[in-house]
Amino acid sequence: MPPAANTFPQIAGAGKRHPNEMMLHSLHLGVELVEAQENAEWDLKAAPTLQETEPLTAPALGFLRQELDPQGIYRQ
Repeated sequence: MPPAANTFPQIAGAGKRHPNEMMLHSLHLGVELVEAQENAEWDLKAAPTLQETEPLTAPALGFLRQELDPQGIYRQ
């Protein structure tokens, strides 16, 4: 079974469609749908209204960098 929402945080945002199925609802700038689908281990469906992921705000980005990844492990 696929993991929870935000399965591909580096390239896209996914959300639940049905209890046991994920559906792609947004792609990060510069990422194509086929790239997200190739990174899935299942037949990833896309929402009919696929959107571009909203960029993080400065406070959210600061929180991620300072509180969740202070050593920069995920930025390498």
